[in-house]
Amino acid sequence: TFMQQRSIGLAGFTPIGIQGKTMTSFERQIPLLTDEIKQWHRLNHQVVLVLNNQQRREGIERALEGENIAFTHSDTWIAKPNTVVILKGLLTDGFELPNSHLVVVVEGNIYGQQ
Repeated sequence: TFMQQRSIGLAGFTPIGIQGKTMTSFERQIPLLTDEIKQWHRLNHQVVLVLNNQQRREGIERALEGENIAFTHSDTWIAKPNTVVILKGLLTDGFELPNSHLVVVVEGNIYGQQ
């Protein structure tokens, strides 16, 4: 059979710009992380932690509890004001989208790249 090929153009394409920042490395300094989370919350940023290792997740949860920082576990990226969302997963690096009020911190940002 003969199949017609269509070119997909960029008609009507509107470029957008997203301003982002790379995430700092906390070098296992959990108090520095919790202080930064408090600062992000003061700026009304949604904070998402993506951690794959269960022991590390539990350690972070204890640190958050110790600093009275609310957190929740989620399978989705559902935002909750002033609540850290903890996701199980793997990402290579975290980032901050200041204009979108979103911060993503990954295991490697907290504990260093393995």
